Amino acid sequence: MATTLTKKRGSASVKKIIRNNHPSASRVFTSLRNVGYKIQNTIGDLVDNSIDGKASSIWVEVDKDPKSKEYIIRVIDDGNGMDERELDEALRLGSEEVEYDDASLGKFGFGLITASIAVCRRLEVLTRSSDEVLFSAHDLDEIDRENAFIKEGPEKASPGANKELDKYCGERESGTIVTLKKCDLVKDQDVNRLTGTIRKYLGQVYRIWLRREQPLHIYLNGELVRPTDVLLEKKGSELFSDDEYPIRLKTDDGETEVIVRCRLAIMPYEGKEVSKQLGITHDAQGFSIFRNFREICDGQTLSMFTRHTLLRNFRGEVFLPSAMDDHAGINFSKMSLNLDKNVLDQLHHHLQPQVRAIRRKIQRLMQESAAEKKLTDFSKVEQYIRQRAAVLIKPKSEVEKRKKGDSNGEKKQNGKRKTKSFSKKNLTKKDLRKSLEAICEFKPVPLGRSGPIYEATPKGKFLFIEINQDHPFYDRFVLGTHESNNIDLYNATGFLLYA
Repeated sequence: MATTLTKKRGSASVKKIIRNNHPSASRVFTSLRNVGYKIQNTIGDLVDNSIDGKASSIWVEVDKDPKSKEYIIRVIDDGNGMDERELDEALRLGSEEVEYDDASLGKFGFGLITASIAVCRRLEVLTRSSDEVLFSAHDLDEIDRENAFIKEGPEKASPGANKELDKYCGERESGTIVTLKKCDLVKDQDVNRLTGTIRKYLGQVYRIWLRREQPLHIYLNGELVRPTDVLLEKKGSELFSDDEYPIRLKTDDGETEVIVRCRLAIMPYEGKEVSKQLGITHDAQGFSIFRNFREICDGQTLSMFTRHTLLRNFRGEVFLPSAMDDHAGINFSKMSLNLDKNVLDQLHHHLQPQVRAIRRKIQRLMQESAAEKKLTDFSKVEQYIRQRAAVLIKPKSEVEKRKKGDSNGEKKQNGKRKTKSFSKKNLTKKDLRKSLEAICEFKPVPLGRSGPIYEATPKGKFLFIEINQDHPFYDRFVLGTHESNNIDLYNATGFLLYA
């Protein structure tokens, strides 16, 4: 259908023909299936909708169709439910009529459709906001067949729908059931492993909601999801700071101020093996970013520091209000953010000095731990050196005996010089045993930041090597390789000092 518009340019009138320019529905949805959602992200978006619907309990069920062997995933909540208009908008891509308040976890109107089609081809919604139960469905096979933006319903549900809702929400109470069928893009076929991944995700992303005074209850296949202790507060971590900071935002009307809460913590330092068991890893260091108490992403540096061994035990939480949405760069999938430079600069001003102080404190903890244990791990380096010391032992050289009067140690026979031949002496087992006695001992000592890297003192068969624990070399190469899994680099560092 074409429409003719008339616009004036000066004294002249210009006519333009405006036509509808509908995209190919099939290609649009095929493209949207590859926006990067994983099954846990999809379920997260559905849980967001349930929370926005004022649900107090949410049930997530993951099962397989006995015939097709494809997953069937359901998310049920006891929230407000939807009337016909709300259900119609919920299954519309990019709804314009849905209103989001400041506490809402949703924002873009893309969540239900975009999240669902990322893992499945058919989405069904059953909802009750009063005595009436409504049904609607979105099926990619039908859309591909018609190449049009179509859906089933909303319409009155079958008579047995009330019983299904009563099972979870109570008789005649409001609630919603979202079912994902034909889950062709869920790759992990191990149900136990998949549910483990989903449980870990839900416990981490919604940990604030799960431990509120009136907590949200999320059940996965009938088992309550527990909040993840990301800061290891129950394991003895130190809460370094917990404060609120003013952030000035530029708006069309000038400036406004919002409050951002930040929590910084130092994880317990118990050495490499214990850290691994507690999930204290190199990639996890940094900040978790929240929007309305829902985690968006974790392990962020915010351009505030470079990942380093000395910050592996650092964690932080930054709570952004929805008023910062235009400055946070959070996309509709709620998996990443891109903060404005103005916001980053202010966060740097408030937090960067604290991160530096935390790094120094972790360094001291590592040094104290090393001193208490006398860095017994150096024994591996010492053993490494003992085992390879044989290659440094050379056989005693034979001294050529010369006759008197023959300064060159040679005599002529038949006018030719005769050179004395020497037999090459091979290392014996006795030589190897002696080589193992050539041992050394490493010891960290404070010699000042500007002092020598090390001092070596030979005492009998021992070589005592005192390493300056104040020197940057100690932090970078000794502690750094000590905390890493690169045993070859650690041995090479010790051997370098020995050599």
